[in-house]
Parts: sequence; structure tokens; C-alpha cells
Amino acid sequence: MEQMTLEDTAAQLTNTPPHRTQIYESYLMLHQMSQWSGKTGSVCYEDENIEFSIPIFLDHMWYSRVLLDTSIPSPIKWGRKRAYMNLRKPIYSLLECEEKYSFEWSLEKEFESNSKAYFKVSDIPAADPPLYMFPETYDNINMPIEEVQNRLIGVTMQAYFSELQSWVTGILSQPFNLCSIAMKRKTLYLEGSEGISIVIKGIKDIRSFSDRVIFIFQDKKKKGRRLTLCSMYCDPR
Repeated sequence: MEQMTLEDTAAQLTNTPPHRTQIYESYLMLHQMSQWSGKTGSVCYEDENIEFSIPIFLDHMWYSRVLLDTSIPSPIKWGRKRAYMNLRKPIYSLLECEEKYSFEWSLEKEFESNSKAYFKVSDIPAADPPLYMFPETYDNINMPIEEVQNRLIGVTMQAYFSELQSWVTGILSQPFNLCSIAMKRKTLYLEGSEGISIVIKGIKDIRSFSDRVIFIFQDKKKKGRRLTLCSMYCDPR
């Protein structure tokens, strides 16, 4: 019987009907992920305060074998330098179910009850939207939602989350244009081009800076968290 190569095995798994769950481990996982270089992926996340879908570039990881090398410090950055998600480690497998993908890592059960995350791969690379500059304002001032709407609708920006409670710990979106933003009973609703969709519960404050607007919210443990809408030219960290 002829022995199957790594590429043969990966192709067999990839061609399996999408309703079945597939598990990619070790080098099969890296082989599968390498097929997505140059495409985009919508990272979907949900916990008790947040629900979002944010696109990133699925380029090669900054370290080609980082998922197998526990000596590399975390977090792992996957994507381009200016549009990526941070992954926890060690990650030992990639799960595919109904054309959705998620990672498994050694402490995943810690987050099973209050969060979930997965990503979907697009066949067509998303184009950068037209550039409309991020309007400047005074630093570190409280801003009503009406002023945020007037300032940011139609502007080119990126969304940045940190301290997420899953295998994805942080994410910086690819550039998008803000289409709509609204606040109802301390819940923020935001939609943008490139498939951006964000809902946040428990908004406590909105702070405005020259190159970013920060929405501050709290979880049930009274821990402060934030969404940053930033200029394409600033470091959101």
C-alpha cells in the first residue's frame, strides 16, 4: 500500500464535506493555515459583554512554526503587522466545523462557560477602503455619543480589542469605514465596511483623543475593558 504524504493527508481532510468536524494537528495544522495566506478571515467572538465580527489578513504568522515552539513568548501574532489577532499558546490543534475554524490550547476549558471564538476564511481578499482622515480633537475628553457619531461616520479607522477571554486574546482589524454607530441603554452598536459588526454591553465612558476614541465598559466582575477605534497610523497598544 502506497504511503500517503503530508500533502495528500491535508488534501483529504480539506475535501471532506464541511458539515463534519475535522481536527488538524501539528504540521497538518500549519499546512492548512498556509493555504490561507493572502486571504482574509472574519474573527467572530462572543462573551457576556461583547459580540463582534472583525476581519483580519490571514498572512503567514510572524513565526512560521510558532504553534509548535513553546519557547517563543506569547502572545502569538497572526496576520499582518497592522491587522492581526493575538493567540494564546500552546495551541495544539485546529478544528473545522461547518466552514468555521477554532483553535484548541491547553487551558481552553477555563473559558468554556463565558466565551467563544472562531474564524471564517474568505476566498476574495478584501480591498482597503477609501481613506478619510481621522478628525483631530482635544486629548482625553469625555465625548457624548452624538459627538462621536458626527466625528467618525465615514472615517477610515481600525478597531482594537484586548483582554479577550478565549484563545484569541486581542485583535486589530483591517482598515474600514464606519457606517453607523448608536447607543441604547449603555449598549453600543457599531457597523462598518469590510464586514465589521460590534455590540458592547455596559458602556461606562467614552474618551476622545487626537488619534483614537476609546469606549470603556465593565464586565460582571467590575473589570474595566475597552474598545479602541484608532487612526490607521497610530499604535493602539
